[in-house]
Amino acid sequence: MENEFIWVPGFKYELSENDSYKVWLSGVFCYDEASDILEVAKILCCGNLDFNRIHGFFRLIVLDKSKNNYVLVGDNSGSQYFYFDESNKRFSDSFIALRKQMNKLTLDYSAISELFTLGAILGEDTIVKEIKKSDSNYYFIVENNCIKKLSKKLVPFNKLNKYDNSFEQIMRKLLKNVKQRNLGAVLTGGTDSRVVLSFLNYAGIRPELFLTGHRDNPDIPIAEDISCELGLKLEIIDSDEVKDDFLKTGYFFLDGAYDAVLSYRHYLKSKSVVQKSISYEFGGVGGEFYKNDTCHPIIYGLYGYKQHSYYYKTILKRNIKHLSFWGTDLIKGFERDYAKLDDISKLSDEESVFLSKCNRVFFELLKARSGSITNGYSSVCCKVDPLMDRNLIAVSSQTSSLRHDFKLWQKRLINKYCKKIADIRTDQGYTCSLRFKYLLLDIFKQFLFNYKRLISKIKRNYGMKTQNIWDIDYITAKQTKYWKYSFEFCKASGIIDKNAKESDIPVNLIGNIILIGMTFDNNLFK
Repeated sequence: MENEFIWVPGFKYELSENDSYKVWLSGVFCYDEASDILEVAKILCCGNLDFNRIHGFFRLIVLDKSKNNYVLVGDNSGSQYFYFDESNKRFSDSFIALRKQMNKLTLDYSAISELFTLGAILGEDTIVKEIKKSDSNYYFIVENNCIKKLSKKLVPFNKLNKYDNSFEQIMRKLLKNVKQRNLGAVLTGGTDSRVVLSFLNYAGIRPELFLTGHRDNPDIPIAEDISCELGLKLEIIDSDEVKDDFLKTGYFFLDGAYDAVLSYRHYLKSKSVVQKSISYEFGGVGGEFYKNDTCHPIIYGLYGYKQHSYYYKTILKRNIKHLSFWGTDLIKGFERDYAKLDDISKLSDEESVFLSKCNRVFFELLKARSGSITNGYSSVCCKVDPLMDRNLIAVSSQTSSLRHDFKLWQKRLINKYCKKIADIRTDQGYTCSLRFKYLLLDIFKQFLFNYKRLISKIKRNYGMKTQNIWDIDYITAKQTKYWKYSFEFCKASGIIDKNAKESDIPVNLIGNIILIGMTFDNNLFK
């Protein structure tokens, strides 16, 4: 039967082909059982691929010539994925590519409420009802005019210990498959990007370093100290340099999936990445899983706490339901968010350790948040975040929460692979030293930092004015035609109350309001 589905390509791929298969690959792909991508395609199409042994950050499309079908696979970390428009029989790697083909589209209020409450949209939904995205727990076969969704059969975190998945092993697998191309790395003032950079330095790799920030970004002097110590070039991307139509530029660059205001800083960095021919950009996304940021055992007193419904509803969910400017149509979606979180929580039922349960749920959330950046960014460069490797998170999840307090996991690795940058302070004021007197001092500094951050988050969620390094971008965005249109569109659509004023909207929600307005503005896509 002729396959009527149309692939609408958005991004570039490496092509491999033989008499049986045609393979398109974007990103870095690692499989423990085979190194040749055409051999992997054969194993996949025969149904024998063990997805638990796959690492990397990629998007894979296989055309099985004998069956005339496509097999679509994204990585287990959700960094690259696919979109489907089944009513018009189209699939793509790009949301924008499908959106351009549509004139009539419908708001998905449940997905939009998740965007505001959770900071991301979980699962397969998008803000457009007619467009769905792939879930990284599954792979897909496009054949006979339909899309089949098949489970990858990823085993629970507590059963992944049979695989060799230490941080060093994961890093070596990734580096083996990047094919000696130009590498870049994001460097911030925190510990997570420093861990990754430490191993790159240990492995003899000298990446180009990037940091995006305003001139008063506190990460800048820290990153400069680290780059100076290692003798590496650091390029600081000044996000103060905003040009006309910056919202449109950022929106299209990150494929209409991420905060329309903050997208522009990723676009600015991408220009340098392209200029320097960087193929892979390493970073520290995912560090939350190795420092108890998913369960906060000391702050919330959750050591050994087995009934974790409180955790889902209190810690993960942003407390913005109380704000008075929400429209009636959106308010209906807030309660569905709780139900969806409960559905996600069932994924952790097989986990035996509390940290593992928390990490399993937060993994779904962080996949959605980070994927909204990395999928679009793959148009110029593959973002490689080793700490988002599912198997590495699983290994970490089976250890005691006490081993992750006060960034001990990160500090151990930094001291192991690059001790000379351990004494350089972090953005929270402490160092990465393992000396006892410094550890005691760091504990106090971290408590103080966490307290200030918690107060700041509470104030922002209640609409109070607080200082944030990205606020200037949102304030600038409110002067544009896109904000005016988006604000009025959201009022007319029942997302925002019809009596709400522009001054009622907290600055941290402006980017997603503009994202919605731009997506539903047909004039933008002509």
